[in-house]
Amino acid sequence: MEWMEFLDARSKGVIELLAEKNQDIKRAYDLLQIISQDEKARMLYDAREAELRDQLTRMKVEKKER
Repeated sequence: MEWMEFLDARSKGVIELLAEKNQDIKRAYDLLQIISQDEKARMLYDAREAELRDQLTRMKVEKKER
């Protein structure tokens, strides 16, 4: 139900209230704020996320090799 309200929200206030109640919605809202920034901010965010995924993959490979 909260997700439907989030997707249909017409005001920032409604979204913020939903984000306070639901951590998953908060993460989605935070990501939306990031990607709505300028292109440079999106590129920096994407690069950071890619590096985090790469680190996780390296850790998994190292663990399997042991």
